[in-house]
This record gives sequence, structure tokens and C-alpha cells, in this order.
Amino acid sequence: METILTVVVIILAVIVMAMLIWLISSIFANRREIAGQSAGIGLLQQQLEALKAAQDGTKETLHKSLQSSQETLSRNLQ
Repeated sequence: METILTVVVIILAVIVMAMLIWLISSIFANRREIAGQSAGIGLLQQQLEALKAAQDGTKETLHKSLQSSQETLSRNLQ
């Protein structure tokens, strides 16, 4: 009877250890995934900033062109 009880306790201990190892590995995998996502978010932020800078440059160029055209049109009408 003691032998069966010992075997059951050992089996339960092995199962608990396996579950703990699985849980720890899952946690580390999630942390790696989150770190990868953070890096991806940082890269997206840089790309958005670059797009905004390009858009600002285009806006400024268009504004100057429009202003120049208005001045030319105003001179021609006078």
C-alpha cells in the first residue's frame, strides 16, 4: 500500500513540475512576443514620423507654389 501511495505522489510531483515548466516557458514566450511587438510599434512610429515630415514638406511646397501663382495672377490682372 505504501508503495502505491509513493508512486502516486511521485507521479503527481512529476505532473506538477511539468506544468510549472510549461507555464514558465509560456510566460517567457509571451514576453519575447511582447518585446517583438514593441520593436514593431517603435518602427511604425518612426515610419509615421517620416511620413508626417514628407507630408509637411509637400504642404509647404504646395503653399509656396500657390502663393507664387496668386502673386503672378495678381500682377497680371493689374
